[in-house]
Amino acid sequence: MSKLNTEINDKVIPNNNVGAEEEDEIRVSKIGTTLNKFFHFYDRGSSMKQEIGAGVSVFLISICALFMNIQIMSGAISDKIPYSGLYLGATIVSFIGTLLLGFVCNLPLVQVASLSLSSVFISTLGANTGLTYTNLLAITFVSAVVYLLLSSIPGVRKFVFHMLPKSVRNALPVSIGLYVAYTALDKMGIIDGFSLASLSDDTLGGAAIAPYVRLCVFAGIIGFAIMLFLKKRGSKTSALSAFLIATCAFYLIAALCHGIPFSYVFTQNRIWIGVNPDRLGEMYTIGLGLKELQLYRVFTEGFDFSAFTAAGGNTYLIFLQGILTFLFLGMYESEASVKGANLNGKIIEDGSYEKAASKFLLVNAFTNVLAPIVGVAPISIGKQSSVATNDGGRTGLTSIVCAIGYLLVMLTWLPFAVFATYTASVPEYGHAGFVFPNVILASFQIADAVMLVVGLMMLKGFQDFDGSDFTEAISFILTILGGFFTKNIAYGVAFGVMAYTFLKLISFKKDEIKSITIPTTVLTILSIILIIMVF
Repeated sequence: MSKLNTEINDKVIPNNNVGAEEEDEIRVSKIGTTLNKFFHFYDRGSSMKQEIGAGVSVFLISICALFMNIQIMSGAISDKIPYSGLYLGATIVSFIGTLLLGFVCNLPLVQVASLSLSSVFISTLGANTGLTYTNLLAITFVSAVVYLLLSSIPGVRKFVFHMLPKSVRNALPVSIGLYVAYTALDKMGIIDGFSLASLSDDTLGGAAIAPYVRLCVFAGIIGFAIMLFLKKRGSKTSALSAFLIATCAFYLIAALCHGIPFSYVFTQNRIWIGVNPDRLGEMYTIGLGLKELQLYRVFTEGFDFSAFTAAGGNTYLIFLQGILTFLFLGMYESEASVKGANLNGKIIEDGSYEKAASKFLLVNAFTNVLAPIVGVAPISIGKQSSVATNDGGRTGLTSIVCAIGYLLVMLTWLPFAVFATYTASVPEYGHAGFVFPNVILASFQIADAVMLVVGLMMLKGFQDFDGSDFTEAISFILTILGGFFTKNIAYGVAFGVMAYTFLKLISFKKDEIKSITIPTTVLTILSIILIIMVF
């Protein structure tokens, strides 16, 4: 390190004969040295260029996930919350949370709207008559405050950390890897929807649109193949390169095909991508987003459960269920994402995981207190963090670059227009007969293809499987299967912990029973309560 600084300092000695290119190189070296004093990326075998590249990679993948998540939320909420407000709120929270991860934890992690948390949010809303969107915000707010308190008090934080048996913790990245891979295959159109098994014109909406939909599916396969090829070649930017190359191939094929694919890619589904679905022909701007932001509604309306109780609902039970679900899911999905990122690229040294976890869980808890205040569902440390470590991100500088990207997409939806492979729109006619298609769906098959590879890479966690111990093996497997089949990491953890404790107890061996710690016992009881309430 001292040698590197000496070399850089030698470079910055004034020299009248230095050319413009050399001056630029010196300037970059000085910036790198300054940033390294805080982020220490040289010490971790990285560089400023590598950190910035990883930040761009994870940003591009994360905004695709964020955009799709908000579409799902907007379509599922009966309260008709304005789309632009949900989008801007989620982006603000993701920006602040990711920025904090970079500065506080100095790890290449990002926070983004979570499909798992949103799914639980939506299902809870749909399953309870009289429950409103703002009621759910109130429940998540209380859950987040509990989460923050647990993460803030050192003794309590240590107790909570040791609740999870080793076998269950080791299973987390595998469980989330399977979930990511399955979701990516589904979104790419391989499993359902525009499936390869049913690419008939009738299935895809007729002869007009079918060629375009086939191209979308093909684009995802191209992205998957390119990333696998680049990984095999040892590329340090396999995710970013595959994403950009496959996108260019998508546009090129569409241009060569002409006809409907060309029309959909370059006209109807591009020119109006930024139209706000809530208002006829009104383009998204940050001003509109701020106007529609659901700021403070959690306090003005969220704690009024009169409609819910009038319909026979129990406020105490819904809060207990919500707290357990969002607490479990928020905490353990975030931890699973971090462990998955650590598998794809070593970012946490052996023996220092508990210390690192205390920081990133605290940041996530604080961010989730903020989320309902700005009117959005809770977020988690994103599974997309593995994209950052895959492309060489090793420090918080990667997170800062991603956060800057979030800031930019608050102002414009241009990235979505560029990287969306499919957008479904509906025509609405203006006074002069002009068609203003409002974007109601957008998908990003190439981004999903990248996440498919990332998910498969997380399966390396099977190396921590201990088949010699029956209890450890069963709890490991049940955590994975429970999380995968319920599409909820929290339930997977609950099944794994219950199995671990139950098998220890029925062994009737004194040493085995004594090995069940008090924290694990508490978590087992909470898991039983959660499963009973949910199922």
